Amino acid sequence: MRGTRWAALVAVALFGFSAAWADELTPGKKADIRQLLSMSGGDKLAGQFANAMTQSVVRQMLTSQPSKAAQLEKALPAEITAFLEAKFAAPGGFYDQFVGIYAQHYTHAEVKEILNWYASPTGSKALKIMPTLMQEGMGLADRVLKENEQELSAKMKGVLEREGLIPKGGDQPPVAAPAVPAVPGKAPATKLP
Repeated sequence: MRGTRWAALVAVALFGFSAAWADELTPGKKADIRQLLSMSGGDKLAGQFANAMTQSVVRQMLTSQPSKAAQLEKALPAEITAFLEAKFAAPGGFYDQFVGIYAQHYTHAEVKEILNWYASPTGSKALKIMPTLMQEGMGLADRVLKENEQELSAKMKGVLEREGLIPKGGDQPPVAAPAVPAVPGKAPATKLP
């Protein structure tokens, strides 16, 4: 009984505080969040995802059917982009759901503050250079992984051996590390051996 009361108290405290952090999603707040997404490039995600998907499919085609890769590279981007843009923009689609995510974390007043900051010279500069910073950061992560790939591979193999997932000391194929996530519009990072 005592544990149940404690759990209920914790739940009320957590949910009570989270409800205080966000406010109602009014039409005005929704419009301001949409403007924020537009200013920050969030409204271009469908095209970026389409580009990344197209590059991935074309790369796969180059290995399985190289003669058709050029034809696919020509036809696929427009089709994927149109499809994703329609799905992302549809009522209840990605953009409406993304607005809902922002609404959970920001009050309307906070959204307005962010919009005002983005309209300032420093905020405007931040918007312009953020994609470059992200791309350079991903490149740095890729370089660090490549510089440490042998040590990381040995470490991963040791863990797999220790956990009994592969036989100890056997000639196992190299352990593949996860690739660094691709930046839309940029080729994905290579996997480690």
